[in-house]
Amino acid sequence: MTWRIDQPVRAGTNIFAAIVETRINVLPTCRAVVGHGDKRPVLFLVHRGETVSGWDIHGNPCTEAEIERRYPTAIDQLKALSNQQA
Repeated sequence: MTWRIDQPVRAGTNIFAAIVETRINVLPTCRAVVGHGDKRPVLFLVHRGETVSGWDIHGNPCTEAEIERRYPTAIDQLKALSNQQA
């Protein structure tokens, strides 16, 4: 399983994005290769000014420190993507 940040969306001065986990399973059979994949959000981020905060899919808040601990480089990636949209 891997994670990435989906394309951010700007709303006024706020920027919203989701951290999503992706999973791909591939099974070889005697006649073909069968695959399945899925993508699901695990954390929603909001970038306001110089701060980033978030909440998980259950509505629990996450601080910048928690986000960075769980998803290293996610905040830097969000800021870089946000600057591309500016």
